[in-house]
Amino acid sequence: MRRMVSSRFVVAVSALSTVLGCASNDARTALEARVGALEQKVAELEAAPAASASAAVARCDKYLDATVPPDTKFTHTVPFEIGEDTVVVGDRIQITEVLGTRDRFEQGGMYLVRGEYTLSSADEASLGFSVTATRKGEGCTRGNGRRGSQRIKRGVGTFELAAPVLYDGHPHVYFRDQGQSAGGVYFGSGEFLKK
Repeated sequence: MRRMVSSRFVVAVSALSTVLGCASNDARTALEARVGALEQKVAELEAAPAASASAAVARCDKYLDATVPPDTKFTHTVPFEIGEDTVVVGDRIQITEVLGTRDRFEQGGMYLVRGEYTLSSADEASLGFSVTATRKGEGCTRGNGRRGSQRIKRGVGTFELAAPVLYDGHPHVYFRDQGQSAGGVYFGSGEFLKK
């Protein structure tokens, strides 16, 4: 985005410079003011990613403990539907079973999801299970690295991941490659399903 804005700006300034050479004093003054305004806008656009990152950090001043204790008993089979699927072509996440400490998706429950994956878009990635908050300012968690994600390699395999539902949101299993989301599958029921 930054390169695209900067390159468009350079082209625009070059064109305006040509026009300025041929313009009257009044027209030149107006065009110089416009160039100044455009330079200010480009500076704001280039600063926007840093401001967004600061806002994201600021909204996470409260973290919830998402630890799933190793002795957690998932005694209920939880009915689920598959929702939005953003997995890239060639990769696959298939959820085969959801077990829970509650018999349905609800805040306060812990859930274990099992399934199969195919990873062909990268040599290795992380496969994770989390809940995307439906309200801004929620969804900041810590403590579930061992049960909530696993490293996988290119090919086909199975997974078993666990996470709690600590706020209203949408459960999903997703690929993460080099720190970036690489698509996932939402699952759940009712208000806990992103379609």
